[in-house]
Amino acid sequence: MTSSVGRRRRPVLKAFGQAIERARKQSKGGDGREFTQGQLAERVSEILAEDKLRSTGQSYIARIESGSISDPDPEILRGISKATGVPYLELVGDLVANKYSIDKDLLFPLYLEPKLFKDMPDWEKQIGHDELWIVTHDYKDGTLQRFRDAICTVLERGGKCTFFLGTAAYERFDDFRLRLLAEIGKPKEDLCLLAVLVSRDQIGHTYVFANPTSTRARDTSDRAAEGYMMLANEHGKRIVGLKMSDDDISSKVDVLFKLRNKAIQLLDKSGSSNVARLR
Repeated sequence: MTSSVGRRRRPVLKAFGQAIERARKQSKGGDGREFTQGQLAERVSEILAEDKLRSTGQSYIARIESGSISDPDPEILRGISKATGVPYLELVGDLVANKYSIDKDLLFPLYLEPKLFKDMPDWEKQIGHDELWIVTHDYKDGTLQRFRDAICTVLERGGKCTFFLGTAAYERFDDFRLRLLAEIGKPKEDLCLLAVLVSRDQIGHTYVFANPTSTRARDTSDRAAEGYMMLANEHGKRIVGLKMSDDDISSKVDVLFKLRNKAIQLLDKSGSSNVARLR
């Protein structure tokens, strides 16, 4: 008796096709109108040509939107992502949910633009990041050289970094701060690198924010706030960050902003250290 597994008809992915159609229609061509299938195919082909990859045509886009292509070419899907501005993993999530009948709620992390922990230093030192906040209970400053380099990059171009730390990391932060300021030639009194002691309840998860104070001005420029909540595996090792919504960033930053202001006020009174203990 032979099995029919593997000989099934390819599924028609109507929901995925509709997601691609929505992505196309939210994009605008040179005339200010939504992309036609032909225009999207042309733009995707231009993107693929940059990496010397084969082009695609209007018929391929039409077949995806009709749901008749169940295994779209990953490079074409990436091209559609770049052309429309819809994150690649969001499109992948739509594909997987439809193809394998998985509840999209289970795939929700894919829609939060996950970033691997190892890639965070490159994100932190992006040219548009003038201010960083690192919120963690156990920052291991001596073992994360790429993160040290990212902090130095931000400070060297005149940016600021604030650490919100638990007790153990806080107690050793002053030595770390002085070493970094010496590396980049800043005076030890410079407030560009500040630590604030916070409790585990105040920290909760580990977070990284870029340009956090822009939320208070409701900044809509390229320097608008971004934030990631870092998640760990079962061994406690941080492996991935999930991008936070504007509302989540704003609510978290509002709390931390008050703690930071209180810390700076204490420093102004004492004048003795840039490591502020909050009780």
